[in-house]
Amino acid sequence: SEEPAVRRLIEPDHSKAPVPQVPKHKQFDVSVLYGLRAARSTPKLGPPQEVWTFDPNFEPDDPWAQRALIAICTDMPSELLVVRQKCWIQNFRTWLQKKEKPFPSRDFHRDIAAWKIDWPVMARENIWMREQKMTACKLTFYVNVANDGSSSRLLDYKVHWSKYLALRNDAASLTANRAFFTAGPFLRGEAEIAIRDSTLETIMISAGCGMAGMIFFTWDLVLSLIVFVLVLLIISGLAFFMVVVMAWEIGPIEVLSLVIFVGYSVTYVLHIAHSYNEARADKINAYEAEVQAKYHGKEETSAAFGTAEAQAATCLTAETMTPKQLRLARVRLAVLHVGCATLSSAISTVGSSVFLLCCTLSIFGKLGMVVITVTTLSVIFALISLPALLMLIGPGLVPCHVQLARRAVMAATTRYRNQRADGINNHAESEPFVAGQVLEVLS
Repeated sequence: SEEPAVRRLIEPDHSKAPVPQVPKHKQFDVSVLYGLRAARSTPKLGPPQEVWTFDPNFEPDDPWAQRALIAICTDMPSELLVVRQKCWIQNFRTWLQKKEKPFPSRDFHRDIAAWKIDWPVMARENIWMREQKMTACKLTFYVNVANDGSSSRLLDYKVHWSKYLALRNDAASLTANRAFFTAGPFLRGEAEIAIRDSTLETIMISAGCGMAGMIFFTWDLVLSLIVFVLVLLIISGLAFFMVVVMAWEIGPIEVLSLVIFVGYSVTYVLHIAHSYNEARADKINAYEAEVQAKYHGKEETSAAFGTAEAQAATCLTAETMTPKQLRLARVRLAVLHVGCATLSSAISTVGSSVFLLCCTLSIFGKLGMVVITVTTLSVIFALISLPALLMLIGPGLVPCHVQLARRAVMAATTRYRNQRADGINNHAESEPFVAGQVLEVLS
């Protein structure tokens, strides 16, 4: 007796799972061009110095060139995800068969002129004629890839086209082996990648320019460095909000937001730092800081204000304050002078940006979220983090580089005086010996 057949379970091949269908309005076309030479470079500004030209090596009347054209449209790899195509060469071959003519055509230019008369729309969209001869052509392929996909996905998909076209060019004759492809989403993806790669450099340059402006206004390296670090932290917080909290993919909107709002994030911390720098160590500013600190701690009455003034008469002055007390007084004065204005500006900015969240276009919604986030972070760092840092490690009344320069000058002056004093003493000790020698000679 025969043994019963054994059923075997075959695991499904997930590598060949069907690709989800992209809506037609989101699909895009990839154009393969023959007979054209693209410009080798395009300037960022101004008119291009080089434009496209016709390729003199392209000879469509060669039978092997026609075979290369028809080969592009047949047996396409599945990874290209082509859902439909617009290949005029296939229509031309069918037209030749109806005319009982062979393909490839042995009288190509005359046949293509006759085909153009029968198919004017397709000819006008896909071939270039000059002097009754075809000099270039285009083959169009519609792919099942979303045109609004991420830059990395688009460029990964572009690699498949690069490999496929390289194989076709290697197999083609010299008369049709310079084909290249292009698509709008590929150009956008390359531009986005280039912008994203240069984002960090641009942010550092923008923050460096802000630090240079801070140095120009305050002439204090330590204070400028503190502002520079806080600006980088604000931008880092904005990037964390976009990438982690909101789970946005890094695109042109996100990159431009990070770059543009560097200057905006400097504004609030710059006002507090500049006000701190302007609170010099004269008796008026130190006295005002102490009075304002005591006055706002009491009820806002005239009697309370008078009591505060009476108590301020016994407060420490700038000359008797320790460095810690002086930093505290300068921070109080800076926050009291521009703190309310800074907070009011932030509230008005956030209030005016809330309406962007209700917009239909996503770009305006993202812009509103970015403005609200960067404003909130900036005012928090300006009114909480920056005053705390200034009270702990804030620069003194005299900037550090000025102190170093003074110390260097004083050290050089002291060294010079010591050397001069040693020279005078040596000269004075040698004078009696010389005088004795002179007397012995005279005697």
